[in-house]
Amino acid sequence: MRPDREPHTPDPGRSIKAYGIATEKRSPALPDVPTTKEGGLPEFQVSAWNAMFAPKGTPGEIVTKLNAALGKALDDESTRKRLLDLGADLPDKAGRSPEALQSWWRARSSAGARC
Repeated sequence: MRPDREPHTPDPGRSIKAYGIATEKRSPALPDVPTTKEGGLPEFQVSAWNAMFAPKGTPGEIVTKLNAALGKALDDESTRKRLLDLGADLPDKAGRSPEALQSWWRARSSAGARC
């Protein structure tokens, strides 16, 4: 791969057409590509996610420090830009908390989703 090309960016010298993106909303990285829901496949959604976990019983002050460090990294403009350029969907500050992750995890698990 050429270093001046993002892995998801089509090479203008090649013929490639994206017909849909399997996410809930359109990607800022590919704004002209409709979602699979828009294309008539509402149940076909795929998402990648990342989270930071700590062992059960980790002291709250350690969890708070780790969360603050992660928040600082995600607030860095160059980091945000790079992640968004790669097509990441970044949560807002409230969505980055340990409580938000726990709530999201429980909701997905109770809905039968495999994580």
